[in-house]
Amino acid sequence: MRRVIWAAILAALLFGLYWGAAALTLRLSAEALLGTLRRDGSADAASIEVAGFPQRFSLLLTAPHWQHGFWAWRGEDLRLSAPSQAPLQMRLDLPAEQVLRYGWLEFSLHSRDMQAALSLVPGRALALAGAAVAAD
Repeated sequence: MRRVIWAAILAALLFGLYWGAAALTLRLSAEALLGTLRRDGSADAASIEVAGFPQRFSLLLTAPHWQHGFWAWRGEDLRLSAPSQAPLQMRLDLPAEQVLRYGWLEFSLHSRDMQAALSLVPGRALALAGAAVAAD
């Protein structure tokens, strides 16, 4: 019985280390990407947060906005999350209030729930294997 208890403690410790290392990597990668986009002047966000222990990795961008040429997008917040046991099966939750701009035309998009399910292929490039978008 003692071995089972010690095995459970060891498994919990290893999982905690896995989650912490993965969350730190996720945060640093998001900050590096956002830093590059800020220097280019094409995107920004007020803050980046990683949460969700132990069930999921949840990356929250507060007040994100993106611009490329004539196109621009902004929203209240943007959340990318994935289960801890399947980090390549992601869900992107889009904000309820979004503003799209093309040149001088500006559109407001309102929804109760808009999300995209993303499936990535393992590897250095993390290629997109599939996606599905749902809105309400």
